[in-house]
Amino acid sequence: MMKLDNEKSDDQSNELSEACMNTLHSIIRKCPREVTPFVPALFTNAVELLEYDPNYTYDDDENMANEDEMEDWGSDFEDAEQDAANDDDDSSWKVRRSAIKIIEAVIKTRPEFIKTIV
Repeated sequence: MMKLDNEKSDDQSNELSEACMNTLHSIIRKCPREVTPFVPALFTNAVELLEYDPNYTYDDDENMANEDEMEDWGSDFEDAEQDAANDDDDSSWKVRRSAIKIIEAVIKTRPEFIKTIV
């Protein structure tokens, strides 16, 4: 039951983030001169949100070449199937989609900032 509450919280957080970024996207598109001082921070944050994927394991220390770890393939396959089923309910893609919209709006409205930001 605890995991379900956590997933619900993550979905609500993703929905809120998406709504906020859609609002920022509209502001960037409609008021490009007024948001000029904020463009570098908006762009940088959008790139960070674009790169984040909660479904990807960021553990670099894990070494799959170890023969001891490779002996029990059956349970790893079952875990992967369960993870894939949970990924279907994941709403973090909405946040990444909104981040792309912000980057796109900055590029279209303020292309001169791209050289300084990147």
